[in-house]
Amino acid sequence: MLKYSLRYAPLLLLALFLIPLRLAGWGQQQPAPVYRALSPFRAGSALYSITMLSRNDGWAVGGFFTKACSTQNPQDKISCPITPYSGLILHYTGKTWEPAKVARNITLPLLAVSLDSPGDGWAVGYNATFVHYNGDSWSIVPGPANFNKNLFGVSMLSPSDGWAVGYGGSILHYDGKQWSQIASPTQFDLRSIAMSSAHEGWAVGDNGTILHYHTGVWRVVASPTHNALNNVSLLSSNEGWAVGKQDTVLHYRNEIGVWEQVACMPNACQGKDLYAIAMSAVTTGWAVGDEHFLTYRSEVWSAPDSIRASSANTSPSKFDFSQVNLYGIALPSANEGWAVGRTITGNEDNVFVILHYQDNTWSRFPIGN
Repeated sequence: MLKYSLRYAPLLLLALFLIPLRLAGWGQQQPAPVYRALSPFRAGSALYSITMLSRNDGWAVGGFFTKACSTQNPQDKISCPITPYSGLILHYTGKTWEPAKVARNITLPLLAVSLDSPGDGWAVGYNATFVHYNGDSWSIVPGPANFNKNLFGVSMLSPSDGWAVGYGGSILHYDGKQWSQIASPTQFDLRSIAMSSAHEGWAVGDNGTILHYHTGVWRVVASPTHNALNNVSLLSSNEGWAVGKQDTVLHYRNEIGVWEQVACMPNACQGKDLYAIAMSAVTTGWAVGDEHFLTYRSEVWSAPDSIRASSANTSPSKFDFSQVNLYGIALPSANEGWAVGRTITGNEDNVFVILHYQDNTWSRFPIGN
C-alpha cells in the first residue's frame, strides 16, 4: 500500500495546483476559437513553453483542457470537443518549480512565454490572452480591439519591443504601451517567432510557412517543406533552426541564405512531430516532440543514449518515451536543460511533466520538489 501512495504522490501535488485554478475559472470562460486538429491539445493539463533566464531563474506556462461532451440528439454520436479551461504559470528559483504569483486567475491556457529581463516579460495564449510580468506578479492585459485569435508564439526584445504570432497568420507588435496587429503576408497559422534583434527575425507555421523580418517588413521566403513548422530558434542573425511535423528539421545559415532540410540518423527520426528545438552552441542542441528526443552532435541529429527518469522516492530507471509528449525546451548552458510537456494516459488524467538535463542525463523532475 505504501508504494502505491508514493507512486501517486506527484499527482496529488499536481491536483493541489490545479483545483484552485479550475474553481476560480468556473463561470468566467471567454469564447475561444475552435480546437484545431494540428494542435497538441488534449484533455488534462500540459506545459507548452519554457524559458530560462539563468540556471536559477526560469518560467514555464501551460494550462488545462477539458472535454465538453454534448448529447442533445440521442441518435447522434457523442461529441466531445476539447475546450480550454484555465491557465498555469510556474516559476523556477533554483530548487523548485512553483505556481507563480498572479494578480487575477488566468482562465485560458497560455501557449508561449518570453522575458526580456528578470523584471519584465509576457505570456500569450488562447483567445488573444496577453499576460504581463512586472517583476512581482503576472496580470492579464487587454489586447487589440476585436482581436480574439489564439496566439502561439511570443518574443520580447525589451520592455518596449516585442512580437507575437498566431492563428490566421496573425502578427502583433508591442511598443511599450499596447499590442497592435501588423499586416501579415500569410493566412497560414503561425506557430513560433524568434527575433535576433529589433531589425531581424523569423516566424514559422503551417504548410511550411517561413517569414523573415528585415528592414521593417515581414516577407514570405522559400521553404523546403510543406509540413507544419512548430518552432524556430536562433543562435544569431546568421544561424537558426526550425522543427515541425513528421520529424522535420530545417537549418538556416546566412552564408547560404536559404533554409535547408536536414536529415537525421537512421532509426532516430520516426516520422512523429517535433514541437521545440534549442541549441546551446553551433554544434550542440536538442529537439523534442511526440514521444521522443533528438540530439545534435558532430553535425548529425540522432537519438540520445541516456534518458532516465527519477523521482524523490525511486532510483533512476529507464525512461518510457511512449508516455510523454514534450512541447518546450530551454538550455541555460551546454550542460543543463529543461523540457516540458505532458504525460499520455489515454484519458483525461494527462498531467504536465517537467524534465531536467544534468550530468549528461535527462531525468523527470519531481513535481513540487
